[in-house]
Amino acid sequence: MFEEYKELVVNHYRELVGLPDTSVYLKDPTPANLKRECLKVYGSGYRAETDKRILIDFFGDPDEDGHFDDAINAFKTPNFRPVQQFIENPNKDSHRRNIELLAWLTGYQPRPFKFDTFKTKGETPPPPKPPRPVQPPDIKRVLEKSSWKQWLKKYQKESALGLAVLGLTTVLLMKIIPRKQCMYWAGDHYEAVDCNKQIFGSVSIALDTMKLYHFKKITRPDTLTLYSIGKVWYSRIDGPIPECFTADGTHPLHPGKDLRPLTVTILRKYFGKAQQDSIPQR
Repeated sequence: MFEEYKELVVNHYRELVGLPDTSVYLKDPTPANLKRECLKVYGSGYRAETDKRILIDFFGDPDEDGHFDDAINAFKTPNFRPVQQFIENPNKDSHRRNIELLAWLTGYQPRPFKFDTFKTKGETPPPPKPPRPVQPPDIKRVLEKSSWKQWLKKYQKESALGLAVLGLTTVLLMKIIPRKQCMYWAGDHYEAVDCNKQIFGSVSIALDTMKLYHFKKITRPDTLTLYSIGKVWYSRIDGPIPECFTADGTHPLHPGKDLRPLTVTILRKYFGKAQQDSIPQR
């Protein structure tokens, strides 16, 4: 049923881009243009009752006043690429939040998708398919099948031996050359590790090269400045000061906790002293 909703959103977008008055940002949906369109649509057509959940799922929580301006501005432009890829190739699998964001940007209604209320009005069940006529056996195919069975029977011992050798070789290669396909949180960064290796006090997860090389904990949050906006994400789990990270996603030790983009409000509230100390005294 969601696939039908996804198709309706895509068709609505295609009809919209064919109109002369449609935004140039939607007609050329690069990541930068999609971000500009989000700011424009939010400023002119935001409806909390239908759009709040969509924006939270994509951009994270709003600020203390319920506004998403800071969240959209802080959202990294390359992170709009999955929406662009979905627009260019709707048949490719894409996260639900990308489809819902496109529905919001194009003004598609009703949104968001709700399983219990989504129905196709006027839909009638298709007529039953007529029974397929019985075809006479294809003599040529029967002979080919018989020949294949005879060949398999003749060489089944050689085939079984070959498969056994191939399987044994694969197992030996896996033992001799272990591949690091997992990673674990090492305190302030991820470390690659063989999935069969047990790390005391840590849980291994599937290897994600993006997180492995770019996701790190900021151990000196007192060095954050206004230039960190849009480049830092935070989460407050334990303690009075939030933990800060160099990329978005979820907390490495609490996967159910989404990271939020650093805002001016959070920066001044928790790291305001550092900001004040960085201003030269006259």
